[in-house]
Amino acid sequence: ALALVAMAIVAHLANIAVFLVVAQALGAQLPLLPTIAVMCAVLLVGVLPVSVAGWGVRELALVQALGHMGVAPDTIILASVTYGLVLFMMQAPGFLLLARRDRP
Repeated sequence: ALALVAMAIVAHLANIAVFLVVAQALGAQLPLLPTIAVMCAVLLVGVLPVSVAGWGVRELALVQALGHMGVAPDTIILASVTYGLVLFMMQAPGFLLLARRDRP
């Protein structure tokens, strides 16, 4: 059970790192620790069953949270949409494998 918890923490930190890389590439200057805290909350809000894959909810939560840090809303939305597309591209091969498998 400890190994699963450790792997889950590493997976969340990897998601946060992907968002930070995308945001930095778009020119957003984000402080590291507050952004990690914000992304933890945003990842939690993104899995609530009120949208498809967190689209819209993630962007709103990020604009609300990171807007207080002085980041422009358009930069935040672009970073969030790019982050979502990166996640989609990373998960697409798995979806294709599941779609192609033989069903009993």
